[in-house]
Amino acid sequence: MKKINFEIRKEIEELSRKGISQKKMAEILNLNQSTISRELKKCNPYDADKAEKLSVKDKSKDELIISQVLLLRSQGMSLRRIS
Repeated sequence: MKKINFEIRKEIEELSRKGISQKKMAEILNLNQSTISRELKKCNPYDADKAEKLSVKDKSKDELIISQVLLLRSQGMSLRRIS
């Protein structure tokens, strides 16, 4: 899976502003159409700056959850119990 960086987000914003379809955006950017769709759902109208901030926030949450799971596993707790 190709990661979406800020440059790609700016391109998505520009293409979206021009009214380019998700399918065409996916072709132009060499991404899956579902990736474009997910990205565009982050904010309407699409704004690369807002989408980037949301992405960083989501990544921080993921990292926090992972560190908590690793801590509980190191204390002997099973994954079933953690979930």
